[in-house]
Amino acid sequence: MKKIIFIIIGLLLLLIGVIWFFNISLTSLPTTFSNMIEKELPELDYDKIQNLEIKKSPSGDQSIIIENKAEIKSILNNLFNNELRIYNGGRLDMSGSEYELSINLYGSRYRYIIGEGYIMSRKVDLYKVLDDKNSVFEYLESLYEEKQNTF
Repeated sequence: MKKIIFIIIGLLLLLIGVIWFFNISLTSLPTTFSNMIEKELPELDYDKIQNLEIKKSPSGDQSIIIENKAEIKSILNNLFNNELRIYNGGRLDMSGSEYELSINLYGSRYRYIIGEGYIMSRKVDLYKVLDDKNSVFEYLESLYEEKQNTF
């Protein structure tokens, strides 16, 4: 009887260790980038947006600031309609380049860090990208390069 209790306790400790080590969330289900944004910005008024700022991190000091309202709306519609599959939890590889996207409203700022394999929201939630390619990262990368070349 004591052996069975020790085996059960050992298996429970092993299970807890695996959950902690791999940062497994037992309450989180996969979602999409557009659903994540919709939760954080449920009723975004485009007229209240002062500008968008895109910065390449960690090496870039130069920011691209977009103030044209029509261009901001187009960029945000492209981003917000993105069905990139993400998951809040799991082990993340946070190496490599990343982009910081800031949506600056009059009075508040929403900031997102987008890496090749992850997305970090302003609430400091880390989302692992489940798709093979991070289309949000690729879009910001091409937008940054395009705007960088026009300056």
